[in-house]
Amino acid sequence: MLNRNLLSLFLLLLVYTAQAQTEPGDLLIDALKRNLAKHEALKMEQNAQKLLQYSKEEENTAMQLEAIKYMGIAQHLQARYDSAIYWNNKGLELATQINDSTNMAKCYLNIATSYNSKGDFENAVKNALKAEKGFEAIDDKNGQGRVQNLLGVFYYKRKDYETAYKYFKTYNQLAVASRDSGEIISSMNNMAAALHVLERYQEQRQLLRKSIEIQEAQGQYIRIGSAYENLGTLYLEADSLKQASVLYQKALKSYNTNNNSRNIARLLLQTGRLKKRQNNYPGARKDFETSLKLSEENSLMDIKKEALNQLTILYEERGDFKNAYLTLNDYIVAKDSILNEENQNSINQLMIEFETEKKERQIAEQELEITQKTLESKHKSTAIIFLSGALVILLLVAFIVYTRIRIKQERRLNQERMQMQQLQMKVVLESQESERKRFARDLHDGFGQLITAVKMMLTQMHTSTSKEERSEIALKSNEVLDSMHTQLREIAHNLMPEQLMEEGLEPALRDYARRISKNTDIQIEINTFGMDKTLNQAVEINLYRIIQEWINNVIKHSGAKNLSLQLTGFDNEINLLIEDNGKGFDKEKLLKSSGWGWKNIQSRLEAINGKLEIDSREGYDGTSFILDFPVA
Repeated sequence: MLNRNLLSLFLLLLVYTAQAQTEPGDLLIDALKRNLAKHEALKMEQNAQKLLQYSKEEENTAMQLEAIKYMGIAQHLQARYDSAIYWNNKGLELATQINDSTNMAKCYLNIATSYNSKGDFENAVKNALKAEKGFEAIDDKNGQGRVQNLLGVFYYKRKDYETAYKYFKTYNQLAVASRDSGEIISSMNNMAAALHVLERYQEQRQLLRKSIEIQEAQGQYIRIGSAYENLGTLYLEADSLKQASVLYQKALKSYNTNNNSRNIARLLLQTGRLKKRQNNYPGARKDFETSLKLSEENSLMDIKKEALNQLTILYEERGDFKNAYLTLNDYIVAKDSILNEENQNSINQLMIEFETEKKERQIAEQELEITQKTLESKHKSTAIIFLSGALVILLLVAFIVYTRIRIKQERRLNQERMQMQQLQMKVVLESQESERKRFARDLHDGFGQLITAVKMMLTQMHTSTSKEERSEIALKSNEVLDSMHTQLREIAHNLMPEQLMEEGLEPALRDYARRISKNTDIQIEINTFGMDKTLNQAVEINLYRIIQEWINNVIKHSGAKNLSLQLTGFDNEINLLIEDNGKGFDKEKLLKSSGWGWKNIQSRLEAINGKLEIDSREGYDGTSFILDFPVA
């Protein structure tokens, strides 16, 4: 019994010693990291306050900076954006004092993020650019990527989804370069969101599946729930209810693993909508009510409002007008509460602006007083005249320099335009010359030999005396003439497909795909959507030649076995997507290529005002050729 007591005492002593060796500040920082991973904003705020107090007592500047940063993050997660900006500005001041370049850039980024959430896009962009400059100076790819993400969100909120997608794509590339798997997944999810509003559903679906595949392979389940949920919603909107249900269940499992109440509450709104589509009204009601309960327990006002809205609609559709009336009242109260909170945020912003303006005015008054005293002691009038004259001279010199630079730029642009026009003309002439040579070769090598053969047969028939021999020669002559007819049609088709001129682009492409699949190892699939518009014949010819040139390159160089071509018509533009499963290549080499085939494509692209994007990587299978061009 005594030995057991001694052992227990020894173990307690070991635990105490281990705890004593760990600084309280380090323990608080570890707790803050866990709070951030779980988005526990309130706990993060409390722990940040403790760390701030401890760091001041210990006079530990680096730890104080960490406390301030986490306090700013906690305020942002609770939608207190003015407070978040205040704390991050304090962090910026402290980081500047100790010349901490990394944390200066991070504070600028956090400030920009809060301004972006407020809708103050001008200040958001200003601070984001400062953050980007800071991250570039220290070669922080991860930080640069997060800035690109923020700028993408900025353009997304302005509904400039094309630009947003480009920024998200750059964010993805920088995340890959920094090997940050979390940021890689986040960038893929944001790219998928932009693709959704751009109605590029196939690309979105592929991206979400790839995101899920990467996370499952690496055992990352923090962000995978979001990918499952987004993919499920995509299937829900397409009425693929069974697939949506499976994906929502996987998302719920991921959210439960991370105990993320916000995500669970939001997901239950989607599963409720799904069950209502399946006519499972009791199940839908249960999901909406559970979402409402979670939102109330965790003060999630936006989700609470939507849960009440969905319940109101459900009760009304089921004829339960009493409960519909009650939930409608609660919905109005929740909506008003959110509006009041927004109004309070506006008031806080006005107060902060007022205090800032007052301080700036005080500083300006002090500077003015100092300036007045200096001018009085140094002959104010003379100095003003001198400075004014210098300013005029400086402006004049600047204007002259600006004018010269502008003239030089205009000359250079004109020269570049002329060079481009000459190059385009050269491409056209070379292309025409190449077509003439090929046409002559076809006539000489194929058609010419057949004519010689017929001529020899006719001579033989003339000298022959046997009736049977003449009959056999006539039969062979007929076969040669049939072959001549086939080759003549093939040559004419290559010069200008008859079907393209008479029936239009789609039938001509299907005939072209059929002939290619018949004569090569590659199988071509053609799909069209919304192509009910009548295109200009010149546009159709250029587009046909672009497709023909690209597919010929695929056949020659990629080793692909399958190729799909998809034409999609929208209100004001048409999208062409060509995908193959052949080996990829370095697209930068292609873009710098001087080959006539590539120049021919570029010349025809300019003729139809097309925008081209090629997605291919050396060492990977598969290439995508994406072309957008306007429809008049």
